[in-house]
Amino acid sequence: EVLSWAESSAVVYANSVFGARCNRNSGMIELMGSIAGFVPEFGLLLDENRKATWVVELKCTKKPEAQLLGSAIGMKVMEEVPYVKGLDKWIGTELNDDACAYLKDFGAATASNGAVGLYHIENLTPEAVEQGESIIAEGAKVYVIDDAELERVKSEYPVIWKDPDAAPELCFVGCPHMTYAQLVRWTEDVAAELHKNGLKKVTVPTVFTASTPVIKEFEKTPYYKQLKRQGIVLSYICPLMYMNNPLCKKKAVITSSNKLRTYTSARYYTEAEILHTITSRREEMKTFKGRVVVPGTCTAEALVSHGGFNTLASYQMGMMFGDKKMKCGDQNNEELYKKPMIGKALCLPMTIGSTTGGMVLFTVCSSGKQPACMLFSKEIDSLAASGAILGDVWTDAKMPVVDMLGDEFLDYVKTGMTVTVKDDGVVEVE
Repeated sequence: EVLSWAESSAVVYANSVFGARCNRNSGMIELMGSIAGFVPEFGLLLDENRKATWVVELKCTKKPEAQLLGSAIGMKVMEEVPYVKGLDKWIGTELNDDACAYLKDFGAATASNGAVGLYHIENLTPEAVEQGESIIAEGAKVYVIDDAELERVKSEYPVIWKDPDAAPELCFVGCPHMTYAQLVRWTEDVAAELHKNGLKKVTVPTVFTASTPVIKEFEKTPYYKQLKRQGIVLSYICPLMYMNNPLCKKKAVITSSNKLRTYTSARYYTEAEILHTITSRREEMKTFKGRVVVPGTCTAEALVSHGGFNTLASYQMGMMFGDKKMKCGDQNNEELYKKPMIGKALCLPMTIGSTTGGMVLFTVCSSGKQPACMLFSKEIDSLAASGAILGDVWTDAKMPVVDMLGDEFLDYVKTGMTVTVKDDGVVEVE
């Protein structure tokens, strides 16, 4: 069946798994083809161009990672057609849900890391089953892939994080989008690892992405609530589009998608590495013990001021003009000026400035624009204490306050780190 498609991951899947016929054309050509009902007859629409010009021989001792194998093949054969031998040993000879999910991810990597529009898998994909090795062109080149070759390919991926040694700050799984079965498997695997490590939630902010129909079906199952309890966000967004935000370049993002790695600053981890990373206790986590001023728990991104926090100067402009992000208005505080404060873990030595500071803090709480928490390295001053305590008693605001965390706390915590406040005054920083 001839198709008029343009997205590279979809084109290679349609050609290879469905046995359809479609070229890797631009969106404009395919749009015109959809309107006209005809497409140019060339390339992969022709029998002679669907023959394999590469034979890929797998000699791995374990099931190869789909995205890594696809990347290796894509970078080697580029736009040519590979015939893969030995993969059926690992994913079977039937195009069931598991095999199709594997080929979805495999094909996306061949198309994004190379320009593959069609591949054949021995004993599995339609044309390979129907024609056998007769579909291999005369003089086809050979590429042997073993464990060492896959490791070589992975080791040569460039790391373009600003700090190559940074701890992961965000994780994406699902580019292309995850299938229903993949969502279930990941939920179960994450649950098992968290239980083994004595944790309840993932230790790296993690987003799973899937199509809207898949998400709707998944939401009907107990797995959905389990996934939410694990602290994982389930979204229909395209991770690639999200990562195109320039702000993402500043984050240390990890992914099991070679497609996402190719087009963004995200760093590729195998699925096993992803699972280990998001379910392990962070080695760099440091714990501090302070005094509870306002009880409560929270986890938030740190916003740090090493100098005194001028409550009035920081909040005055935002409150007067209804700033939804409540950006700091204190121009004398270079660390905080113009940075959003709402929902942040505000880390500071003390508050300074006008004696209206306590009332300002109470007003911020009553308007629902307070920080996630306030963490003092020193003993809290009376102005901040009064505002925070009245905010807790007289409003619905939830803003835990802990003081006397020590100078070491303020020396260690950095803006952007993740801070978790426990109900006993323990503060974890990672």
